[in-house]
Amino acid sequence: MIRKKALNEEMSMGGLVLEMAGTFYNEFFVRKDYDWWYVVQPGDVVVDLGACVGMMAADSLDKGAAKVYMVEANRELLKTAIENVSEYMMNEPDPKVYPINAIIGTSDADGCYVTKKAPLPIDDIDRMSFKELITDYNIESIDYLKCDIEGNEYDVFNSENLDYCLNNVKHIGMEIHIKATKDGPERFIKFRDEFLKPFIESSKHKVRSMGQDDFVNSIWDDEVVRNLPMSKSYFMLYITRVDA
Repeated sequence: MIRKKALNEEMSMGGLVLEMAGTFYNEFFVRKDYDWWYVVQPGDVVVDLGACVGMMAADSLDKGAAKVYMVEANRELLKTAIENVSEYMMNEPDPKVYPINAIIGTSDADGCYVTKKAPLPIDDIDRMSFKELITDYNIESIDYLKCDIEGNEYDVFNSENLDYCLNNVKHIGMEIHIKATKDGPERFIKFRDEFLKPFIESSKHKVRSMGQDDFVNSIWDDEVVRNLPMSKSYFMLYITRVDA
C-alpha cells in the first residue's frame, strides 16, 4: 500500500490568501476535481501545468506516479510546491519530480493570480510553449495532463499540439476560462472548433464536464459563449482516450 505523505490538509500554502487556499482545498479535498473521471495510476507520467503549491503533484506522487512535471510561473509558489513534495525528491537517483519555472502560453490573463502576485515582473519570467516543454524534457507520452493556467490553456490546446494530444495523451483535466482575457470568448470558440471537435468526433475519446454536460452542449452556439455571465465562464473539462 502506498503511504500518503505529500497531499495533506496541513501542507504549506506558501502565503496564498485565504480565498485562494480555500479554492484549492475544495478542488482537492472536497470536490476532488482531478479524480472525477480518471485517477492517476502507479507508473503514470503526469504533467501539471499551473502547479501552484503542488497539490496535484503531491497527490499524483502519493498515488505512485513515476514522473511529475510541475510547471508554475510564480517562482515563490513553485518553491512551496518543491517543499511539499520534497519527500519524493530525496535520495532519488532517477528523478521523479521536475520543477519548471515558466509561463506556458503567450497571454497575460486579467484574473491570473500569477500576473497579480508574482514576485518578479511578468516580463522577467521565462515563457515556454507546450511543444518546447515536451521537446526539451523528452516527454514522449503523458498519462495525465492537468491544466489550470488562467486563460493560457488555448496556447496549449490548439492545432499545433492536436496530433500529440490525440495520440500521446491518455487523459486531460483542464480548467476552461472563457473570460480570463478580453479576447477569451473568441479564443475559446477557436479552441472549440479546431481542438475540441476532433476529440468529440473521435471514436477513441470521450469528452465530459463534471456535472455540466448540458451546459457544455450549449457552448457550441457562438452567441451563448460571447454572452456567458462570469459565473459560468470557467468550468472543468475532461478528455480521456478510451482505447488506452
